[in-house]
Amino acid sequence: MQTITKKQDLIPKLTAIWAVSESALGGILHAAKIPFSGIFLGSFSVFVITFLAFNSTNKWKTIVQATFLVVLLKAMISPHSPIMAYVAVVFQGIIGAIIYQFFGVNKLTSMLFGGIALLESAFQKVFTLTLIFGMNIWEAFNEFFNSILNSIGTEINQNFALIFLSIYGLVYLIVGIFAGFIAINLPAKVQQKYIEINNLNLDKKFNSKLPKKKKFTKKWVFILGILIFTISVFVLTQNTDKVWFTVLRTAI
Repeated sequence: MQTITKKQDLIPKLTAIWAVSESALGGILHAAKIPFSGIFLGSFSVFVITFLAFNSTNKWKTIVQATFLVVLLKAMISPHSPIMAYVAVVFQGIIGAIIYQFFGVNKLTSMLFGGIALLESAFQKVFTLTLIFGMNIWEAFNEFFNSILNSIGTEINQNFALIFLSIYGLVYLIVGIFAGFIAINLPAKVQQKYIEINNLNLDKKFNSKLPKKKKFTKKWVFILGILIFTISVFVLTQNTDKVWFTVLRTAI
């Protein structure tokens, strides 16, 4: 009973981590217009949803509730995010809930979920581009590359849009499968680390095993990493007002 209670206690914390990721990181990436942001956000969603499923007795209810809470918080904190970003979160939550509820939490289902979640993230952008610009965008894409080949004396006439989309989708699929592979191993690693730290505390040797200098170094490396990421975002984007707005709302 105690183990189940501890697992249930993790659910609101995991939901909060997912919400901060989608709201803060997602909002900043969208405001900064950083390419391939779906890979980062989608992979993190795979991690959290798998962790939720691993620590839940009613996987469908837990994941669906967490999904709609994350969507609500994302709408409050980063309202400038495109509508398709919300669609991606809902899709990832629902498909994760279905797979883990009916097929269990294991390496195969985790990798399957990761692949599907990232594929959807990839091709919803393709769908959006086609919806906005029509099929002409892919015809123009083909003509552009064929004109380059013709200019250098190559007469090959290929459907470069199809080749590009195939490679694009394959990259997302591979990343998704890899994210699922990592996600299924995370709970065991976290549990092992928790036991190790608990044992150190029980033996009253925590301070001797982890010198203050080491903890101090890790803390400042983490802070430095956050600063470098934040500065990079501000340097690379012109929408600094939106980025500051997102950071401030998330902090509040």
